[in-house]
Amino acid sequence: MVTTVTKRCSVLAFVFLLGAVCFGAEPETWVLAAQAFTLAQKNAPSLSASHFASVLPQLLLEQISIDGTRMLPSQELLDRRLDTLQTERLSLFLQLSREYQARDALVLTHNKPKKLARALEQAQEKIDAIQRQIDENLAAAEEVRDEFRPKIEREEAVARGEDVASEERRGWRFPFFFDDEERQQNETVTIYRNDSTALFSPSDSALTEGLSSRVYEKEVAGAGINGVLSGSITGYGDYLAVSVDLYVYPGARRVGSVMEVGTVGDQMDLAERIVQKLVPAIANSLPVILRFEVTPEEAAISASLTLDGMVYTSIPESLQVDASVHTISVAAQGYETASFTYKYEGNERYRIAVALTPASEGVLNLRLKAARDGIFYPKGFERQDVDGENRAARVAVNGKAVIGVFTAGEEKNAPGAFFYIPESLAQDGADLMVDAKPFDRAANIDKRRRWMYTAYTALICSLPFTFYCTGNFTVANNAYAMGRGSYDEAKKWQTRGYIASGISIACGAWAVFELVRYLWAANQVLPAAARTDGRDISALGATEPVVGAEEIMVDSADGESVESDGLDEMATE
Repeated sequence: MVTTVTKRCSVLAFVFLLGAVCFGAEPETWVLAAQAFTLAQKNAPSLSASHFASVLPQLLLEQISIDGTRMLPSQELLDRRLDTLQTERLSLFLQLSREYQARDALVLTHNKPKKLARALEQAQEKIDAIQRQIDENLAAAEEVRDEFRPKIEREEAVARGEDVASEERRGWRFPFFFDDEERQQNETVTIYRNDSTALFSPSDSALTEGLSSRVYEKEVAGAGINGVLSGSITGYGDYLAVSVDLYVYPGARRVGSVMEVGTVGDQMDLAERIVQKLVPAIANSLPVILRFEVTPEEAAISASLTLDGMVYTSIPESLQVDASVHTISVAAQGYETASFTYKYEGNERYRIAVALTPASEGVLNLRLKAARDGIFYPKGFERQDVDGENRAARVAVNGKAVIGVFTAGEEKNAPGAFFYIPESLAQDGADLMVDAKPFDRAANIDKRRRWMYTAYTALICSLPFTFYCTGNFTVANNAYAMGRGSYDEAKKWQTRGYIASGISIACGAWAVFELVRYLWAANQVLPAAARTDGRDISALGATEPVVGAEEIMVDSADGESVESDGLDEMATE
């Protein structure tokens, strides 16, 4: 018994530990605030420039994502630890000052030498205890500096692009146990008071002392702020030069600085450009090294690379970028362009291997399994009419998958059906067939759902009668077996039970049948996949595709010619 209880306690302890690790406390928040910008000119500013000084920081906070994260650098963690020790040290010094004053006052309050000596001894003990705490605090500050020094040096080396092996990757560690400094490295970035229009308003004395003063830092700490955006505006006519600095507290370290020029009329665009340059400083993302390998070699010789809109005429061996989401495209003449978007984590090296495929162009033939008149819209911008004379549509392909829609006519509410041609079949000269049935799928699903609910309701309503009749038969049968009931009564309830059970079984089968029909109707929203056609489709006739017809001329109901996007119409239906 004791062993069983011990095992259960061990299991509960392990579950609690695992839950504490997997579902621990939410990450801390890193609060970002902004104060009203200053005007650099000493002369009286114009009304628009003065208004812009308070509006621009609000726009910056509005543009910054509040769901981002900041990777805390070791220097910031060190500043926090040192600030905590400094606050404790100042408190101890105030206590020490009070104890010295209290000891000096003992001479005036004690007239007996023995009592005075005993009181002085007790006061000295308190003073010695506080002094020891101050010494321990100073020693702890030195230990913290020594602890963080190699981490800071390593991060500075990584920021310079040097290849420094990560200490966290040397050897194996048990993944569940980390100290606080190892586990809490990221904090969620939030806006001051969760309101982009709320600006931090320090006192006049703090502004006079400056952003690096202890007075300003105390007010920032009192407001629970970790980062402050400060800036100045220089204006000439309608043109403004804006300089924005990001200060991190405690420590009052400037970790980012941006300068941009714009006009009073493009406030939003100016704010977006400033935020784009501030985000890496706010996120404190360590650089990422990207290495590119393009195959085949003949494609790599003439290939060009586009990184977030910046074009490189040749493929660089490696690039150093900020850790964030980047979009990369690789293009080469005669090959398909490869594009991808990925979130690259900081302090990592990525090998990006791009295998370009030769560009292929051609035309395939596509027909319906059940012939009918209508319109094919491959890729949304190619129109192909099929009728009694031309049963096959000619679809332009380039080796990539094709998705489109077939409609029963040009009417606005004409039913349609999506179809899909996989890459393996999207080849020049292929003869394909697709079982695309144009009908209102939404209405069909709704109809099948109502029938399913009706059948299920009938099943549920039949069960009480079945249970009632079967239960009475059981009672009557047991009474007859014990000589307390009649045979006719038991036979009557047996017959009723059989009838009620038969009805319930029929309702159950009906409900299952309607459920299958409903699932089949729901499955019909998927595009119909094309497959190889064994018939000679060239004999059916096909017209050339209308390529690039983004805007298709259709006839409206009143006979007037209007412009319409065929793809948009099909998607709306």
